[in-house]
Amino acid sequence: QTASTSGTVPSGGEVLDHYEEGTFTPHLFDDDRDISTATYSNRQANYTRIGNRVWFSISWNWNSLGNLTTGDNVKIGGLPFTSSNNPTVSIRHACQIGMIGALSIGVSNAAWFQARVDGGRSDADLTYTTYGSTSFNQQYLKLSDLSGEGVLDISGSYDVA
Repeated sequence: QTASTSGTVPSGGEVLDHYEEGTFTPHLFDDDRDISTATYSNRQANYTRIGNRVWFSISWNWNSLGNLTTGDNVKIGGLPFTSSNNPTVSIRHACQIGMIGALSIGVSNAAWFQARVDGGRSDADLTYTTYGSTSFNQQYLKLSDLSGEGVLDISGSYDVA
């Protein structure tokens, strides 16, 4: 079978205007933007950027959360690029959590975990959804919800500013 296209290939220009692969060093931080002095037994992160889109994956195990304020929200900083921000629309880029372990959440009805990169930022919020008999409620994951040792695998993509 033969494939055909109705589009044209740009002449004299790049087919891809930007291609890049690399690694980066993510870090945990809190609402006060304090970077954790957490210690890690494994921390790997890589990205691929094609045009204005970046795909990333992070896999890490921590042994200690370090100096962070335990009541604050958990954020993952150090993403390789700042995400695009449309001033007329609140853009949120969804991410996939593949594994999150060693939680100490006190609610038995935590249904699922999410992560997102908001427009204009280079970090991700971690949230979870709880459910009741008639409603769902999204909550930010707090540092106190994490135990001293844990694992987090996350991947996602977002538009680059």
